[in-house]
Amino acid sequence: MNKSIILVGLDYIVAGFALTYIAVKTKSLEITIGAHAANNIFLALFLTTDDSVFGSIPSLFKVANTEPGANLIWSIVMFSVFYIVCRGKIKKEEAAEKDQLIA
Repeated sequence: MNKSIILVGLDYIVAGFALTYIAVKTKSLEITIGAHAANNIFLALFLTTDDSVFGSIPSLFKVANTEPGANLIWSIVMFSVFYIVCRGKIKKEEAAEKDQLIA
């Protein structure tokens, strides 16, 4: 947040919107809770900075210089790919729902 409150805030909004959209479309919180947990675990184990929430825990890589704009773009790309992966589950549920309406 020290670098750019607007870009970091937008990053949080993008993540929240993407996960909420997937939760609404799948009518389940399982995928979104799992994605949020996986994201946090990945960041804790692989990428930490001295000023992050995880602090000085040992991780595989330590990021020296972060760019909030690049993080925002990465989040948009990552959540777009995650939606494409989840789209298969969404289509299966919509087909099952359609079959129930017909029967």
